[in-house]
Amino acid sequence: MQAYAEPILFAIITFPVVALIFTLPYMIVQYRRHGSIPFMRTVIVYSFIFYLMCADLLTILPLQDIETVRAMTQPYVQPIPFRWVADAARATGFSVSQPETWLGMLRSKDLFQFAANVAMLVPLGIYLRYYFRWSFKKTLTASFLLSLFFELTQLSGLFFIYPRPYRLADVDDLIANTLGGCLGYAIAPVATAFLPSRDRLDEVSDKRGKRVPLLRRALAFLIDATLARMAAWLLRGALAQSLPVSETLYDMLAFLAFMCLMMWLMGGRTPGRRLLRLRLEDARGGGRPKLWQCVLHVGILYIAAFRVSTEAVRLLSAQTLPVWRLVLAVAMVSVATAFWFAALLRTFMRGGQLLHCRFSRTREVSVIRARAA
Repeated sequence: MQAYAEPILFAIITFPVVALIFTLPYMIVQYRRHGSIPFMRTVIVYSFIFYLMCADLLTILPLQDIETVRAMTQPYVQPIPFRWVADAARATGFSVSQPETWLGMLRSKDLFQFAANVAMLVPLGIYLRYYFRWSFKKTLTASFLLSLFFELTQLSGLFFIYPRPYRLADVDDLIANTLGGCLGYAIAPVATAFLPSRDRLDEVSDKRGKRVPLLRRALAFLIDATLARMAAWLLRGALAQSLPVSETLYDMLAFLAFMCLMMWLMGGRTPGRRLLRLRLEDARGGGRPKLWQCVLHVGILYIAAFRVSTEAVRLLSAQTLPVWRLVLAVAMVSVATAFWFAALLRTFMRGGQLLHCRFSRTREVSVIRARAA
């Protein structure tokens, strides 16, 4: 069992890193498709990723020393189907006509390994039928191809990192894995009977998608801010020798200018909002925001939420800290704290407006359309 426990333990240790890398693309896809990220859907998707990590690591761990692998001489391919049956029968003295040998056959290492390979892809069949709603034919093909990938990984010596294979590429593993995927497909309705259906998950997601949570807004702003920052940086490079103001002031003004113009020229549908299916509109008429509204919306958000915090840190990090500097830094921290507290409070109060939306008389709306019944 140690051979199975080590890869799973390694998957547990490395999963947070993989999940962190996967999170941003996952959030973008979910917000774009549904406008929300329900907890149950997230648990299912991340558990699927963890399962695939475990299955892959089971085929390559434990790793071997390269010199040890170089000295290996045993065969690295087993091309005969159901060879494990003959090996198990020979090792246990199994005979169909002798019932007393049957128990030994059931306890054989070869049968256990075959059953373990079947079990390894049973979850794949369950996931593919339940969540991805794949047909039996597609599940069969996916199970075969995933198993083939595992065997080719072993046959290539971990993609030629090793001078030769250090694990046996066995056709029986290919058969067992494919059988496991098909078995998982067959038992999926029973295995997932306690879970909400995929249609129910989509229904809940779409209902929540009509709202605009703080995280969805923040992600759209992050995308737009990144684009604006890149544009400001490129322009600064072109004007490096002729900047009329300090680089710090230029960065701030250029960033705000790009953000405001992008929002105004695109009618509230900035790249980040387009990606996440949002739109900023005039709160009074519902049309595209005016330029002054864009300036107030972006300016208050940027200054209250971010700039005062960075300036407060700069003031506090000075070598000398006179009273006026301390008072100013505390005031700035108070402004930022008040803004984020109001934003947090808004997440628990439906219909509440954020400060920059209230003063600019704008509102964020979701453009997710309800799915056809």
